[in-house]
Parts: sequence; C-alpha cells; structure tokens
Amino acid sequence: MGGTTASTTTLNLSPATVTVGAAGPVMMTATVAATSGGGTPTGVIDFFNGSNEIGFANLSGGVATFNYNPSSLALGPYEITAIYSGDGTLQPPPRRRKL
Repeated sequence: MGGTTASTTTLNLSPATVTVGAAGPVMMTATVAATSGGGTPTGVIDFFNGSNEIGFANLSGGVATFNYNPSSLALGPYEITAIYSGDGTLQPPPRRRKL
C-alpha cells in the first residue's frame, strides 16, 4: 500500500528507560506526517523489538500509541521501531525509524 506523497515517522517511548523486571507500561507513540502538503495519515503502525513484532495500533489524527509490558525483558539495549506501511495518499517512509 502507499500513495504518492512522502511521509516521515517518529517514535517516542515513555519512559525511555526501565528497570529490569519493571511491569511498565512503556507507552510507545508513533507520529506520521506528510513531508510536504497536507493530509492526515491513516492506517496502522506496527511496533517491533528487533525483528519481533510486539504489537500494532491504528493511527488517529496521525498518531498511534501502544502500551508495552517490558517485565520479561533481560538487561540490555533493545532496538524498538515503528513501521508505517502507507495509505492511499502517503508513501511509507524509508524503512525503519529507530529511537
């Protein structure tokens, strides 16, 4: 899927770091916007921890949120990403946007 207008996706986590064993939630907020022109992005954001999908959320007003429970994660850094596949107007951005 994907339209003709380029888009960007940003990802924010709150809190940005957690203590080992913390139940969370960690709120993941992905924001999609057209790089030029207007339009409100629609569709779904897929959230990943590395190559493993951990959830998804529908965009509302260009924003999607997902609450993640990190309690089973071991100590260490993780690559958390949000992927937007585009809609009838907007193209997906270049592959992954990492935090």
